[in-house]
Amino acid sequence: PRYKNGLRTCMAIGVALVAYLVPSFSLLTGLTGGFGNNILGFILPPIFYWKLNKEAGAWVDEKGRPVRILEQAGLLFTFVFGVFFLILSTYSFVVEIVDNRS
Repeated sequence: PRYKNGLRTCMAIGVALVAYLVPSFSLLTGLTGGFGNNILGFILPPIFYWKLNKEAGAWVDEKGRPVRILEQAGLLFTFVFGVFFLILSTYSFVVEIVDNRS
């Protein structure tokens, strides 16, 4: 029980320091949200799907020709969409943070 109280105290102090030291907390949460949501929602799912289907041998037929072209195109579009908005959201929040600091 003693170490739990110490851990809670350290966590509370850490959260208080972040809240005090970060002048615009909404920009920080926007930056982490824009970064994390794009990766988790748009970038990683196509990668996982490609990896799992590649291991199952589902991307080529017996002659080595690619199959499911529309499915691959949709996955590629989702991946590129996610990368584009990852870069866009990260850039816009970094610019906003730098502008607020000046």
